[in-house]
Amino acid sequence: MHVRVTAAGLVLVAFISGCGASSTDSAKNLTGVQADVANVIGDLVDATAKRDSKKICNDLLSPGSVAAIRAKQGKPCVDALPDLITATSTRAIDVKKVVVNGDRATVAVSIPAGSEDQKATMTLRKFGNAWRIVLVGDK
Repeated sequence: MHVRVTAAGLVLVAFISGCGASSTDSAKNLTGVQADVANVIGDLVDATAKRDSKKICNDLLSPGSVAAIRAKQGKPCVDALPDLITATSTRAIDVKKVVVNGDRATVAVSIPAGSEDQKATMTLRKFGNAWRIVLVGDK
């Protein structure tokens, strides 16, 4: 799966990334729960491109992540994200691998950056029926 994201998405990726993960597995043919998880990354990309901080905060980030943004930025998530989204440029993110373990998932992504791609691992957790992105500051 190849998706476009603005640098605000990269800020979120950096914020939620743990150690870099490299993978040669392609996510093009994902189905079922793995596809559901990968779709959240696509939704993040779309919402970031549209500068839709409400969608990101209300539908894509975990409740703890929204609270972590509020604590770190000193204002609600929907008010903090436009500041991050405004100063962005477009980049691509390739979903390389999705691993689901119960109500938790990790997504290995590759971000083209000049001569060498940056690699990151995004963490998601299922809340009710929805997969949500979990930021590093989410306790």
